[in-house]
Amino acid sequence: MSEATLVLVILVAIAAVEDLRRQKIPDPVVLAIAATYVLVAILDGDRDIAWHLVCGGGILVIGLALAWAGWLGAGDAKLMAAVACWTGFGGLVPFLCATALSGGLIALALVLTGRRHRGMPFAPAIAIGTLVAFHVPGA
Repeated sequence: MSEATLVLVILVAIAAVEDLRRQKIPDPVVLAIAATYVLVAILDGDRDIAWHLVCGGGILVIGLALAWAGWLGAGDAKLMAAVACWTGFGGLVPFLCATALSGGLIALALVLTGRRHRGMPFAPAIAIGTLVAFHVPGA
C-alpha cells in the first residue's frame, strides 16, 4: 500500500469512526479525501485526473439523489464521491459492490442482534469498500 493510499485509508477510517459515534461524517474529512486525491494526482502527473473527478462527480449526483429519496445519508453520498475520485472508473465497480455487500451484512447483523434503528451508520461499509477497491487487481 502506497503512502497516499494509506492517507486515504486513515481519512476514511476517521469518517467511519465519526459516523459510528455521532452518525455524522465531518465535511472537512470528506474535503481532505478529495483534496488529497487531487494533490497526489498532480504530483504523480496523472493524466486521468479529469476522468477521476468526473467519476466522483457522477457518484455525488447519484448519491445526493439517493439521499434526497431517503435511501442514503448526504454525508455518505459525499464520502462515496470523494473515494470514487481515488478509484476512478477502473476501481468503481469493486468499490461499490464491496460497499453495498458489507453495508447489507452490517444491516443484517444489526437486525439479528436487535440493534436495528433508523439511520444506520454507512461509513464503515464505505471504509470496507475502500479497502477492497485498493486490493483488487486492476483497481
